[in-house]
Amino acid sequence: MIAAITVQLIEKLQPKETRYDVRDAKLKGFMVRVFPSGRMSYRCEYARGKQVTIADVRVLSVIQARGEARRILGDLARGLDPAKEKRKAKFGSDCILFKDFLAKEYVPWLKAHRPDTAQEMITRLENSFLGLLGRLPLEEIKPLILEKWRLKRFKNDGVQGNTVNRQVALLKAALSRAKKWGLISENPLLDFEMAKFEDTSRMRFLSSDEYIALMQALDTFEENLREGRDRGNKWRKTRDYELKPDLRKQTFASDLIPKILISLGSGIRKCELRRIRREKHIDFERQGLKLTKEVTKTKKPRFIPLDDKMWKTLTDWLEQTKTTIGNHGYVFPGEDGKSQFGDMKKSWKTILKLAKIENFTWHDMRHDYASQLVMADVDLNTVRELLGHADIKMTLVYAHLAPEHKAAAVNKLGNRRKKILLAGKSRS
Repeated sequence: MIAAITVQLIEKLQPKETRYDVRDAKLKGFMVRVFPSGRMSYRCEYARGKQVTIADVRVLSVIQARGEARRILGDLARGLDPAKEKRKAKFGSDCILFKDFLAKEYVPWLKAHRPDTAQEMITRLENSFLGLLGRLPLEEIKPLILEKWRLKRFKNDGVQGNTVNRQVALLKAALSRAKKWGLISENPLLDFEMAKFEDTSRMRFLSSDEYIALMQALDTFEENLREGRDRGNKWRKTRDYELKPDLRKQTFASDLIPKILISLGSGIRKCELRRIRREKHIDFERQGLKLTKEVTKTKKPRFIPLDDKMWKTLTDWLEQTKTTIGNHGYVFPGEDGKSQFGDMKKSWKTILKLAKIENFTWHDMRHDYASQLVMADVDLNTVRELLGHADIKMTLVYAHLAPEHKAAAVNKLGNRRKKILLAGKSRS
């Protein structure tokens, strides 16, 4: 569409299902881009396929934006690349380092457009790639660098293929956004293939002895924290220092125990546990977790009922933290009380060491939940709904049966056949 860009024209422009441009009839290269959200921005196309954003239409007037477009086109006539000049003005150089791109562009965008998952994505990106790519210019990020990193992750770190693929996907998405914003000419990882590997889906759940050991370890962990607080307060008291809260007067000494118990009793994913909020995702009438689509990994809502013990764990935790957190906010917030909680590797390893349990990850509690349901004769479709699987095939992988239960099923078949034979003999 070509028209004279005026205030009156901008007021009449309406969003469509896809974004579109209105090119100025007075100045070639000057345009307004209209997004499906209704947002509009002034842009200047200074060469075929090359554009720079001038400003939001709410920031500059039409006259100011057209003047800025003339300046950009004038710089081009003097041999200056408008995109590079814009980068120099913002980053101090037209060579944008990955760490600066994250901090100044991508992180603010994630927080504005992905508020529920932003912190988790930011943490994963920073932990996975800042050390590797932080001081590299975006244009110098090459597939070979990532290939060597991936090989090290597999061989030396023992990381599973699914985990590495998720990390790569996050990086590719970030660089795609840099491409869309004109910070790089091409996404260097556009054709970088995800790792192909054999199905390593874990089939790990707790034996009866391991479950008992885990529960005992949780008690020991809590008691160790209480004893440590007792000693600390005794030391403070002798020096007339302010005492810290008495952990023996609280139901839980830390948030780790309710996190573990609720994970075991609901099969909730760690990412979902991070996102649940007090005011939105707890169903007091039906006694369970009401996960909305912005919380679940699959973006589909689901309800998880809790048994009496798990429900008491949850409500006791809410009551204990009511004075410090209130009735709004994350059920399990981070240290600042407002953001999502972070890594729990150290404390989780401590629990497993106390319980003498090996080869058991946090996510395995989800496998355990599914397996225990199946071994309790819950039908697979119900298990699928509780886990939030879109395909029953996924449930068949996660909710496997223990060998002894398979043997029991075969024995039932044998007993049935014996009864048939005995019935046949009695008739003869």
